[in-house]
Amino acid sequence: MIVDLARGDALHLLGTRDWALHYTFIREAIDKAQRLNLCDATQNAVFHQGWIDFSAKEYFVTEGRHYLLGTLAKHAGTQLQTLEFAVGDAINGAQMKFKLMLNPQDPNGAKRLVMKQTRPYSVVRPDIPADCRERL
Repeated sequence: MIVDLARGDALHLLGTRDWALHYTFIREAIDKAQRLNLCDATQNAVFHQGWIDFSAKEYFVTEGRHYLLGTLAKHAGTQLQTLEFAVGDAINGAQMKFKLMLNPQDPNGAKRLVMKQTRPYSVVRPDIPADCRERL
């Protein structure tokens, strides 16, 4: 989930199969940047530096952000849904625009939506094809 603060809080819902990273979606779908060949060491370095710069601006500060970034998860076998924010995200309570996710036709929706910070985990770069991960 991406809330684009600079475009009137435009909401983008994206699937992880198509877009493994918020950064990739914003770079290619919103900013219309050309897709980089991540199997090429030079292009991968450009991508990686862009991701670092993006993360510093969009996760690690509270003020001046262009985007709010989170993950919506529906938990099988329950009516529980979570809006999850990355560990280290400096987002504050006022910025958590979870109300955008609630169905106004469902008066109990707010009771089923829980916000939480995700646990740290090792990131496997799913955006890099498996056959070129070892070469980089």
